[in-house]
Amino acid sequence: MSKEKKVFNITVRLEANSYYNIEAESLDEATEEAKQMLFDEILDDNNYTLDFEEVDPADMPY
Repeated sequence: MSKEKKVFNITVRLEANSYYNIEAESLDEATEEAKQMLFDEILDDNNYTLDFEEVDPADMPY
């Protein structure tokens, strides 16, 4: 017999830092390229910090 499932309210924070030298026609284009490069790096290298915290929804600002 399995345990009854509960609902948990979880806040997840992800922190990842990197540096990229990007050639682009605009800052928006460079930002999008950097974002994609960072996401790829996170998936490939696990080079990030994750933090989980159970929260009370009444305490959330939104």
